[in-house]
Amino acid sequence: MLNKDLTNLNFCELLNYDGQPQVRNTYNPPLSCFGYCIDCDKPTSGIFLKPGDTFDQMSHGCDTSDFEALLGEMRNRKISDPIIFLLENPWGDYDNGEVVPFEVDGKVYKKQPPINHYYWTPNIDQWPENPDSLQNFYGPYFAYLMNKHGLNNIYITNLIKCNVITTKGTEYKKQEAISNCIDKWLRREIEIFSPRFVFCFGKDNVEKVFKHYSEKYNWTITRLCLYHPSAIARAQRYHKKPEQMIAENDDRIKKFLQTNT
Repeated sequence: MLNKDLTNLNFCELLNYDGQPQVRNTYNPPLSCFGYCIDCDKPTSGIFLKPGDTFDQMSHGCDTSDFEALLGEMRNRKISDPIIFLLENPWGDYDNGEVVPFEVDGKVYKKQPPINHYYWTPNIDQWPENPDSLQNFYGPYFAYLMNKHGLNNIYITNLIKCNVITTKGTEYKKQEAISNCIDKWLRREIEIFSPRFVFCFGKDNVEKVFKHYSEKYNWTITRLCLYHPSAIARAQRYHKKPEQMIAENDDRIKKFLQTNT
C-alpha cells in the first residue's frame, strides 16, 4: 500500500499487524495479528446484539500497488484519478483463518482477522485480459477491471470492516454499528485518499448507504453503481449470464470515464 496514512490506518489501527505485512495471496504460517477494532463490541458502545451474535469476520483495505506486487506493473495505466472500489462488508467463507482472541481490560474478544491471506488480492499470477479466465469475481475480477480500463490508482475497501454473524449463521445488519464503523473508518479513508470517484458495487446495500453518508458528511464525490461480484457469481438468479453482467459493468465504466475524465 503506497499511502503511509492508509497503511497505518489498516495495519496498525483497524488491524494490528505491527505494520503492513508483505503482500501475498496466502501465508504459511499465518500472519500474527496483535489486536483489532472493538469499538462496536464494547459494552459501552450502546450497540446490543442478540445473545450468541458476534462481530466476526474482518477486512482491511488494498490498493493497486498491492496487486502490482503480485502481478507485476500494469501496462495499461490510462487513468490516474483516485478511485475507490466500495463494497459492503466481509461475508461468506473468505478463508480469513483461525479466530484470534484479543484481551482488553480483562474482557476477551474473538474475531477472524485476515491472517491466511492479504485481503482482496487475486489468486492469479498475471493481469487478466479476458473475463472468461476469471477464477472468481472478487480479487481476480478487480484485477481485470483495473487492467481493462487502465485504472492505476484504486483503493478497495468495505463500508463496514467486520460482520455480525447471528446464531442462525446469517448476516445481521444493525444501523448503529454501520454508522459507527463508517464514522470511524470509511470517513477517514475518504479524507486520506481523497477519491475523485467511488465505484459502488451493489445498489441497495452500498450505493444507497454511501449516498446517505455523502449527504451527512458533505462528500462531493461522483459515484458509479455497478453489479456486485456476488451478483455476477449468481447471475442466473437475475436471469442473466455472468458474461452479460461483466459486459454491462464494463460498458458503464467506459461511458462513465469518457464523460468524467
